[in-house]
Amino acid sequence: MGLVLKRYSSGPQAGSLRPNWFGKYTFDGKTHVVTLSAWEGIPPENGIISSNGDAAFERSRARAQAKLNDILDTLAKGRSLEARQALEKKVAQHTLRVQYGREAQDEVLLAELWKRFEKENGGFKCTKIQENWMRRILSQFVEFVGKSGGQRKLGDVKAEEVAAFMDYVEHEKKLAAKTWNEYLKTLRRVFRLLAAYSEGSQWLQKAKPRESEEVSRDIFSPEEIREILELAGKVDPLIKSMVIVASCTGLRLKDICLMKWKSVDFSKNLISLKAQKTGGDVVLGMWPLLREELLTLHKEAGQRAQGEDYVLPEAAAKYGDNGRNQGVLLDRLRRVLQLLGYGDGNAAYIKSLPLSNPQEVNSRVLAALESSDWSPRRKDAAREYFGRYMAGETLPKIAAALGCSKGTVCEYIKALEELAGVSIIRRRLLPSLAEDKRGSFTKPKEETGTRARSASLRGWHSFRGSFVVAAIRTGVNMELIQKVLGARMVKVLYNHYIKVDEDFMREGFTQKVPFYALKSETKEPERALLMATPIEERLRIAASRLRKATSENWKSIVEEVLSLIEC
Repeated sequence: MGLVLKRYSSGPQAGSLRPNWFGKYTFDGKTHVVTLSAWEGIPPENGIISSNGDAAFERSRARAQAKLNDILDTLAKGRSLEARQALEKKVAQHTLRVQYGREAQDEVLLAELWKRFEKENGGFKCTKIQENWMRRILSQFVEFVGKSGGQRKLGDVKAEEVAAFMDYVEHEKKLAAKTWNEYLKTLRRVFRLLAAYSEGSQWLQKAKPRESEEVSRDIFSPEEIREILELAGKVDPLIKSMVIVASCTGLRLKDICLMKWKSVDFSKNLISLKAQKTGGDVVLGMWPLLREELLTLHKEAGQRAQGEDYVLPEAAAKYGDNGRNQGVLLDRLRRVLQLLGYGDGNAAYIKSLPLSNPQEVNSRVLAALESSDWSPRRKDAAREYFGRYMAGETLPKIAAALGCSKGTVCEYIKALEELAGVSIIRRRLLPSLAEDKRGSFTKPKEETGTRARSASLRGWHSFRGSFVVAAIRTGVNMELIQKVLGARMVKVLYNHYIKVDEDFMREGFTQKVPFYALKSETKEPERALLMATPIEERLRIAASRLRKATSENWKSIVEEVLSLIEC
């Protein structure tokens, strides 16, 4: 306990000293750390608190120690509840003054909550998606607790009201535990910054995060992936290319869509990129199927295959900068899977949509669209596309008139088909390739508990698991797999990405056998060791021995090779 120097744990300054002195002390059985003041001068080279820096550094040490002593003296003198609350407020104000140049204020109106949070939270870096998500959470919170009027202050929100809101999120909105935790984290940040010593803040700090449900996604076997690729090549070439990249790299959907040609090195047979989610560097070799597909795409792109160009420009356009339209790509994948017999039967694509007359189609689609939860902007676009299509215009003509791609128009029409349950597109009906259902896209409703939405079992993420199992079975080092996937712990890797089957277990336990586990009648140690060696390795050794055969030693070489193959 006492003065502390801290280092940055991540980012460009990782490993370097933070610019402030920190004080660490214990009070009422709890350990507290408070920011004191900035250090000056030159710190000790080793960065250890017990070592001495230059004169200016030591003077700043003395000032920081004096501030810490003041806090400890106040704690020793006042142990009543009121005194402790006053001290906590003073410490919170001091910390905010050091970090943000101001003291905490009680005058934050709920009506101005996001505006104030955005202003005071300038140092926090986040993506546009994260910003929109936090704005949405705060909007819901203000609407829930601000019923008495927009002039109410954040510091006046009671602990019971915060608890009631979090209970509403869990039981009325029926959000998953992971989402509930995001609400908790966001509100903690807001209260800590704008009302650190209020009742609501105290409740949030003591609240325990919910235990997230672990969803083990179903994966595709090599035979299933081959079927998917064969069919996708006929009905949706973009999905075929994306499945090849996904199943041969284990990359996330965002990394697949936004991969650029500068990340592909054909001369070294490597793909090198920075993971969009984790920011970590990913380097992996190209399997033959992936290399062949990328070479084909590179040749087709021609002059549009430069360093900053996207490998899959259509996928990049669909995904967008913030991933808002990634559901379109999931829908296209699932349409291919439905033709192979996967799915819930809720959107029997192509085969089972009833054919209706134009008047009935028009009324059913518009009614379904009106009652859907689509955004107003999406509804307006869908009406425009649908109206023109029903008037007899072709997809290319609609795309040219409205300044969009033919694929966009087609996706909207297909989405309306699924929404209304009627056939709209003028196309030749294709027979389903599989009569038997091969598995659902989502977890059964009865197994989702209080969740409003069912957990996804089959989608783009399934190919990550397929890649893991395939890589392990072919002998890829586990550390390399973790590096590619960005998984920090083997536990996470196994719990979420590996679906173990009988073949996996049999191969894993029988390819390499310890000496004591061999048959008892195997007496010769050398023969026992050979039997414990995988056949692939024995064949490699045999080939190596045959290459060394000469007219003098060929007999002994043949005997060795036979022993390697026949043992």
